[in-house]
Amino acid sequence: MANVDGSDFPKKGTNTVGVARQHCGILGKTENCQAGVFAGYSSSRGYAILDRRLYVPQKWFEFEYAKRREQCGVPEDVIFKTKNELALEMLKQLEANGVPFKWIGCDSAFGSDREFLANLPGGCYYFADIKENQLVFMEIPQMTIPEKQNGRGRRHLYPKPSINPISVKNISENPDIPWETTCMGEGSKGPIITQTKCLRIVRTTIGQGGVKCVAPLDEVWLYIRRYENGRIKYSFCNAPVDIARKELDRAATMRWPIEQCFNECKSYLGMDYYESRSWNAWHLHMVLIMIAQLFTLKLRRKFKMDTPVLSMPMSKKLIGVSLTKNMEFIMEAFKDVVYYLKRYAVAYQSHRRKKLVNNVIIS
Repeated sequence: MANVDGSDFPKKGTNTVGVARQHCGILGKTENCQAGVFAGYSSSRGYAILDRRLYVPQKWFEFEYAKRREQCGVPEDVIFKTKNELALEMLKQLEANGVPFKWIGCDSAFGSDREFLANLPGGCYYFADIKENQLVFMEIPQMTIPEKQNGRGRRHLYPKPSINPISVKNISENPDIPWETTCMGEGSKGPIITQTKCLRIVRTTIGQGGVKCVAPLDEVWLYIRRYENGRIKYSFCNAPVDIARKELDRAATMRWPIEQCFNECKSYLGMDYYESRSWNAWHLHMVLIMIAQLFTLKLRRKFKMDTPVLSMPMSKKLIGVSLTKNMEFIMEAFKDVVYYLKRYAVAYQSHRRKKLVNNVIIS
């Protein structure tokens, strides 16, 4: 699966390329920061970031920022693009470069954008998160122009749906649509078991009457997942109606690795540790982070036991001691890693057995 997501970097001052007061996801509020858009890749063999774009706010292209753009080395041919446009650009570049992917995953910032979903590379299925207030139809409505009641009132000019749309949150709260206990696959602590609702609905769009006139768009899957802490996630998926349910479950789990990429890259590889101000420096720094992540991915795959794979801290430890060229340190580090891998494997089997006992859905 190809994934697109944004990641923000809090910054002081105003002279760093692309810095502005804007929503900063990592802080959860409006703050001075840079915003990046990234494309990742996830499969059964691992996950990694493959591409990046720096989001440059629109005000940076105004006349009073001309000197600042020059000082930061922003290329003259760079024009303002939204984060969703940057994400589309990267996905199409991955496709042009021959990167094989059948699924595209994104969060609600992208999934709630109809234009973004409509312009995704052809031949792919999307699994796109949406917001809880997203309106849908439970079935395809008839679009008719209502008659005036008792001959009074203004004449309706545009067709309206025969049934009212409802929010996806209302569907999750509807007791007539029961939650299903679902095994999503294998995780680091055994089977991933969660509560889901999965049904076909009709997406809505804006009709001829403007924002108050909601019209049907197309039929897609609505996938609702409830986590152990009670948090609920809503997603649209345009996979065909006859797709196997296990495929949808698998797609749901392949969305999270790009978040794991950000967590690992910032915690262990220095993704957010830079003080450069220029356009080229930002892009070069992110390339080096992607190379480092790919290197650790190869290392983790090489030392993979049955389960789990080598963790990022373990990878960092092995790389660090190897640079010392001290064989005694290297062998000690290797023994520690093997010891903890065996312990984690035992813990994994223990977690798995408990879940097998508590959840009869797993064979």
